[in-house]
Amino acid sequence: MKTYVLFWVALAVFVPEGRASRVVASSLGYDPTDATAALHAALAADVDTVIIDVQSNPWRVGPGLFIGLHDKVVLFEPGVVVRALPGQFPPGNDCLFKFIRCRNLELIGYGAILRMNKAEYMALADSEYRHCIQLDNCRNIQVRGFTLRDSGGDGLYVGGADWYGGSLTYSENILVEDVQCINNYRQGMSITSVQNMVVRHSRFSQTEGTLPEAGIDVEPFEPYQRIVNLSIEHCVFEQNGWTGLALALFELDSTSLPVSIAVSDCVFRMNCRPGHPYGCSEITLNADDRKPVKGQVRFERCLIDSSDWSALYTRKTAAAYKAIFKDCVFNKVSGLQLPFNEPIFLEVPDYDHPSPALGGLFFDRVVIAYATNFAWMRVYGWPTLEGVDQIGGRVAVVAPGGSGAWLENVPDTLSFTVEARLFASAPAAFVEAEALQPVAEECSHTPAVLSLTRSGGWESFPLAVRYSESGTAQPGLDYHAGTGATVFGAGQNNVQEVLYARRDALPEGTETLRRDPLPSAFYGLGPSWPLLEMEDCAAGSGRLSEESISGDAQIYPNPAHDVLHLHNAGRWVQLRLVSLSTQASYAFAAQPKLDLRAVQPGTYLVLLERADGFVQRSLLVKR
Repeated sequence: MKTYVLFWVALAVFVPEGRASRVVASSLGYDPTDATAALHAALAADVDTVIIDVQSNPWRVGPGLFIGLHDKVVLFEPGVVVRALPGQFPPGNDCLFKFIRCRNLELIGYGAILRMNKAEYMALADSEYRHCIQLDNCRNIQVRGFTLRDSGGDGLYVGGADWYGGSLTYSENILVEDVQCINNYRQGMSITSVQNMVVRHSRFSQTEGTLPEAGIDVEPFEPYQRIVNLSIEHCVFEQNGWTGLALALFELDSTSLPVSIAVSDCVFRMNCRPGHPYGCSEITLNADDRKPVKGQVRFERCLIDSSDWSALYTRKTAAAYKAIFKDCVFNKVSGLQLPFNEPIFLEVPDYDHPSPALGGLFFDRVVIAYATNFAWMRVYGWPTLEGVDQIGGRVAVVAPGGSGAWLENVPDTLSFTVEARLFASAPAAFVEAEALQPVAEECSHTPAVLSLTRSGGWESFPLAVRYSESGTAQPGLDYHAGTGATVFGAGQNNVQEVLYARRDALPEGTETLRRDPLPSAFYGLGPSWPLLEMEDCAAGSGRLSEESISGDAQIYPNPAHDVLHLHNAGRWVQLRLVSLSTQASYAFAAQPKLDLRAVQPGTYLVLLERADGFVQRSLLVKR
């Protein structure tokens, strides 16, 4: 069990001169029956750091509306519960925390819970907008570590619109990390208008109550809104009432900015309740069928791990944004032998009027495995459908009773070039694990590195290795929780998992983490995977530094491809990459966006250098 201590005294280290360093919310008059006044006064105070401190009872509060807040760190101590007061959210759009036109906020809640009263709002049946956290027309916001649950709408809503005023009609530079959205009424998270948003190491589960009931629903409602540079990484979508991830881009059109969305290293499992009116699948892609928005959506190294339903459902035309699935594994999908439940299902957009061709899909080395007697893809056409166009790629289908693509009522295949090979079973690979660095050090920010190697099997296709996690280290608190799977890309025989110990300044001693592989017909296993350790800071050094409380100097994505983003770039003067295998070195001036195209693939030591000589070390995988 963790012993929590008051560690906020260290926060004064980066306070601007002339401004009070911090306020502790309870000092403003905590009332266990109604703490609204104290909590809201703390957030409105002219300080740069707000501490919501642990009390013996929850922080019971009414709706919170915050307009124009800026330049604050709001730290919810571990163990804090903020609870919506019953009967105090009568307007349908009241939220626990609603932020409008805010900037430069860090909302940190590791071990904290924001909880509303879903059953109360369901009985009212008058709204779907009572969210735990809502961000509109905001810039430079981080939401990290919270559990957001039991809302009367979404766990988290991020967007923007012209009626909120200001220079933005979207939210910009948003980070959502280590967040759990559980048992919310409408969505785990809604995204309606964003530019430069990263969602990572988060979990979206058990959404149910009112439509749509997705894990994440990306759904602008005006053509002027935008979905630009949205990245969803290392997230889990499970047991939601509808689909895990929905791209419902109906209201964007050819006048809108092209969409750019990347979904990588995510896991989808057991989403959608039987009889859902929108139809069931793990991933749903849609757009306007007359003047659709352009752009690209890319899924890479994603796993669908057990589902009664289709892996992908879409009514998207070929003229809309292009969707690419690269190195993905759809395993044990379409588990129920029901009509219209093929693993990949395309449906005509309009049964009454002429419809453009379906398509704009590319499957780049995708494995699809299922036990039911389905065609691996079904295009459900109609006399109104022009045909299919721009569907290509290469897939391996493992299905003893499966069959090739079924194009039903499709008058023309303008371009259908998928190379699909069907197999009754797959040759098993052999997977071994080695700890290249068995200890993650909290203070030095040195990560543990677990190296996985595969041999044999289908090396020209991806391989998903599933695992469970155990040990004394707590996922999501001491380290970024795993998704439960690692995917080898096609032709990739080694994957290095990099795990950091989160700098929480709690005296915990050395903690352990073990990832145990789960059995699969796709691979056999070598010896037990090695035990990893999370090493605490040495005695006397366990206080939060400026870097730790403000989210460290974060580099993302990791693994990286052509571009690396550096959060808090202004605090650093140089970033150097040193190859662990060749010792080759690359130097960059510290900037928010770094071009890695000249950097060779491999694992690199990252050296971030500050003007005073301080150096922060971490590891980066370049692909």
